[in-house]
This record gives sequence, structure tokens and C-alpha cells, in this order.
Amino acid sequence: MWALVIFTIATTGPAASTVTSLTFSTRHLCLIAERQLESLTEPVVSEGLVRYEVVATCVQLSEESRKK
Repeated sequence: MWALVIFTIATTGPAASTVTSLTFSTRHLCLIAERQLESLTEPVVSEGLVRYEVVATCVQLSEESRKK
């Protein structure tokens, strides 16, 4: 199993972030989703600073996670 971990970071006003994950049965599917997300989101830059950004990465889940 693979998980696409998505970090959303906002720095307008007080800094805030969220983390979301989606699971996939194969690494290939996870990488497709990662590339698609990257193509749909762009950092928001204002006054030379990144104000909002979405970052994602695929990670392999451990054997213990699979048993649960």
C-alpha cells in the first residue's frame, strides 16, 4: 500500500497547515495522483513571499499498517 501525503501551507495572517492522506494499492497509482495534483495547484505568491502552497509526496506504508 502507498499513501499520498498532502501538505497545505498558508502563511497569510497566522501561519496554518493541514495534512491529508489518500491510500493507493500501487506506487504507480500514487505517483499518477501526485503528478496530477502538482499540475492542478500552483503556489500563491504575494509581495515576493509564498502565501499558500500545496505539496504532496508518496510514501510506502509499513507492513504493520497493512495488518490493521
